[in-house]
Amino acid sequence: MEEGGIQGDGNDDGTPDSEQADVISVPIRDTETVSVDPNAPVVWATLVGNSANGADSSPTPGGGVIVTTLTQSDAPAAEERDGIAMPLGLIAFAAQAEVEDGAEDAGDIPFSLLIEGDIQVNDFWKQNGDGDWVNLASPEYGGQVTQIGSMMVGVPNAAAHGGNWGGS
Repeated sequence: MEEGGIQGDGNDDGTPDSEQADVISVPIRDTETVSVDPNAPVVWATLVGNSANGADSSPTPGGGVIVTTLTQSDAPAAEERDGIAMPLGLIAFAAQAEVEDGAEDAGDIPFSLLIEGDIQVNDFWKQNGDGDWVNLASPEYGGQVTQIGSMMVGVPNAAAHGGNWGGS
């Protein structure tokens, strides 16, 4: 992926993503059912921890964040997702919050998910522990979706709202 003139710099901050613990860029498929259509066109997805604007990674009150994985899987069947469009299926990630000595916790950690190209992404849905779909990119949850250059940026921040997120 080449953004901002540097190979592998999906968040366009001038530093290769592979050199940043709080950034990960991976190729995903432009399909909602990657298991059925594994040869769909590739698009790049970049996740930036500690970011409310798609690029900056600013320290959190209690420490930082290490993003470890970003994966794509099939969207649930239409009848299981309440009519929610999921053009890229389900995007999941894992991250570890660093807590500085003396801090109670890592504080609220926003994430930016950048999607390359002209794919219309306007929500960031998560199923909570009760089975309800919640849009983490909505103002109710402190999120937003914006376009920055050729990237769609979704900024969820569910940690601030103590949601019941179950084990997924």
